[in-house]
Amino acid sequence: MNETSRRILDHFQVRKTKKQKEEFRKYIIHELNQYGYCPSIQHKGINNNIIIGNIEKAKIFCTAHYDTQAVLPFPNLIVPNNLFVLLS
Repeated sequence: MNETSRRILDHFQVRKTKKQKEEFRKYIIHELNQYGYCPSIQHKGINNNIIIGNIEKAKIFCTAHYDTQAVLPFPNLIVPNNLFVLLS
C-alpha cells in the first residue's frame, strides 16, 4: 500500500459531512496533480464527481461509487432469511 492509499484510509475513509467530502476531494485532486493528471469536479445536482480525462473522447472509462456505512449503536447483524435456520 502506498502513502496515498494509507492516508486515505487513515484520514478520509469516513466521508459523511459536506466538509469531510470536500476535504477528500481537495486531497485527491492535489495528489492527482502531483502525478501529472488534470482532474476536474463535475457538479450534478447534489453530487460532485471527480473526473480525470475526457469522457467524450475516452475509449474506456472506469467508475467508482463509495458509500460510508451508517453508524449504528450495534454492530452489523446478518441473519439467515430462513426462519427454521434462525431458530435452530
